[in-house]
Amino acid sequence: MSVVVPTRNAARTIGWCLEAVSHQEFPPIEVIVVDSLSDDGTADIACRTARVISQDCGIAAARLIGAQAAQGRWVLNLDADQALSPSALRQAVASGHDVVAFGESSAGGGILGFLNDVDRRRLHRHWDQQLDPVEGTIRPRLYPRSQLIRALEAIGPDLLQMKPGPYSEDSLIYANSGVDPSAVGFVPDAIVHREMDSLRGYLHKWRTYGQTARPYRGTPLEKFTHRRARRRGNLVDAVAGLPVLALRAVPFVIGYYL
Repeated sequence: MSVVVPTRNAARTIGWCLEAVSHQEFPPIEVIVVDSLSDDGTADIACRTARVISQDCGIAAARLIGAQAAQGRWVLNLDADQALSPSALRQAVASGHDVVAFGESSAGGGILGFLNDVDRRRLHRHWDQQLDPVEGTIRPRLYPRSQLIRALEAIGPDLLQMKPGPYSEDSLIYANSGVDPSAVGFVPDAIVHREMDSLRGYLHKWRTYGQTARPYRGTPLEKFTHRRARRRGNLVDAVAGLPVLALRAVPFVIGYYL
């Protein structure tokens, strides 16, 4: 198994991310960091424990570059602000599924981190209802290498090269993979996501997501922007998720339409 991590100025979290990978009960054969010319020391930190490929590209292209360079039969798409639990890869292999989604929680970020953690944990309690490629909110992260490469190439060169990357590229990968949701495995509590500490930074991130979704307007891909926000679960779950959903939706709409 190979782990691929795209980065761009991720010095705050990349060491934490890679340290967690090194502590896996089932260690990967390699860790590849595809760094988009960071100027904050990200590559210097990463090269201590990972193979670093420097390439000026967006996140989707970085995932493809990493998958093409990988030697493992499976590739795990990890982000620089995520840390795996020690048993995550072992449980993924033991699940018996080729394509696996990982349950997530949040850490850091003060009230933002708390709200995101409530939302993530609520969604992942209903993980089996959240795996639809279009309407669900949980995406697989582990794929057979050949299947992942085909799914990434199917995104198309225009979106693939977009910086920082097309909105919800994980949704495009999942949809292009052709895997049936019933065939996706799930590992609970497998990833801790380090949230941003700044409300301003968080709102900017979601405005950027809206901007990178603009090319979807008027195309079949527009469904990913209109239907992915749907939630499964009971009324209490839906109400609990409203604050963080509003914090995301307002800047996203501004970025998408303005």
